[in-house]
Amino acid sequence: MVYFYVQFCFLSLYVNSHTWHLAEISFCGDGQPPSGRRLVGPNHKLLLPTTALVGALVIVIADTLTRTISFGADIPTGIIITILVTPYFLYLLSKAG
Repeated sequence: MVYFYVQFCFLSLYVNSHTWHLAEISFCGDGQPPSGRRLVGPNHKLLLPTTALVGALVIVIADTLTRTISFGADIPTGIIITILVTPYFLYLLSKAG
């Protein structure tokens, strides 16, 4: 039983470290399934590719904006992703409540 808890703690630290490094991309990925569903409806054969394309498009737009407005400074892409995706999350929360 002790081995299970030790293994669980190491696995938890491993997953948390990866989430910390990839937080911006996962934040972008959380908002794309509802937007993909608005585009193609409930058809799951079309929903998965549409969601992947919309998520990739948001990341490419954020990266392009980061490179064009930075003027030589190093602005993380995650900041632009947060600025782009947060209003849509707030819209979804206000509609759900």
